[in-house]
Amino acid sequence: MANAWYTTEILTYNTDAQVGESSACATALLCGVKANYETVGLDSSARFEDCYSSFEARVPSLINWAQDQGKSTGLVTTTRVTHATPAALYAHAASRYWEDDGKVPPAARTSCKDIARQLLEDEPGRNITVVLGGGRRHFVPKVTLDPEEPDKEGRRLDGRNLIEEWSRNHRRRNINARYVLNKEQFENVDPRKVNRLLGLFAYSHMDFDVDRNTNDTGDPSLAEMTIKALRILANNPEGYFLFVEGGRIDHAHHYNNAYRALDETLALEEAVQAVMKEVDLTETLLVVTADHSHVLTLGGLATHRGNPIFGSDSKLSDIDGQPYTTLLYSNGPGYTQPRNILREAGKDSIQKRDAENEISPSRKDERLRYSGYSVVQLGVYG
Repeated sequence: MANAWYTTEILTYNTDAQVGESSACATALLCGVKANYETVGLDSSARFEDCYSSFEARVPSLINWAQDQGKSTGLVTTTRVTHATPAALYAHAASRYWEDDGKVPPAARTSCKDIARQLLEDEPGRNITVVLGGGRRHFVPKVTLDPEEPDKEGRRLDGRNLIEEWSRNHRRRNINARYVLNKEQFENVDPRKVNRLLGLFAYSHMDFDVDRNTNDTGDPSLAEMTIKALRILANNPEGYFLFVEGGRIDHAHHYNNAYRALDETLALEEAVQAVMKEVDLTETLLVVTADHSHVLTLGGLATHRGNPIFGSDSKLSDIDGQPYTTLLYSNGPGYTQPRNILREAGKDSIQKRDAENEISPSRKDERLRYSGYSVVQLGVYG
């Protein structure tokens, strides 16, 4: 998006948190209302994990407004479709973790629906034309084994199979709806003939793109999902709204895995480029941004131009004489003491996709299982 027509910056935070997280930041981005930490689709009067505080705090989203205008709507993500960011489009929950009824406190289950149920039962979720991503486990009961990972079972405690219910409901209403779970089934969907499409391609999140099975039994890419969704939504002469998330960029950063994070960013870039070729940009508004940032930085003391992005600085540490990566995370996994790094200064030495980047400062008390969020200003490109 270097050649975007319009650019600006946004600063993220939550009402009760200086450093914002995904669900509350997504609520601000997609609903226009600042929210409390780890709540979703609610204004700041709602309290985390307090079901009853959510009743009067619900706020509409871009999908509500698009549907009110008669437009078709779609949701495409590489995360679970019930995950924190996409959930802000259609759900209202006092906890982003209430993805199925097993996560909702027992005392609240009769009053507050889980996020998966809200997607398929309530407005605006049930009116979304295209939903593509991962997270089958939240839609099926515990006794149901996953079709692709038979050693795993569903998470629902209410015994309901929401996928089967979704299919039955559309058949009853004579709506041509398709449910798909792999690339072959996905590719067989004719966008000119289908009215609704639900694709859940993974038990949990979809694989990182570098690990993705591209065979028929595997998964479509983010770009492929995006274009299929666009072509289905384009059947509506009133227009459409489509949300597309390269959500696993976030996860790779939480693992302090810069290789996968940047590779996922390239997958998102491919989706953006595919959209720009598919649509008429004189009639279509395209916006690219994020809901929050991460603690990744690029730093060095004597880093020459052209130094490998995954490499180490060309100058050694003046404390232990070891090289250090120029890509650094300020907290999270990656701390070792003593530093057990064997690499040459300036070399492209962390190209391996599973490598953890170092954290800086390399202090034991900075080490976390997952790295945190950041308050860095975000670019908005249109």
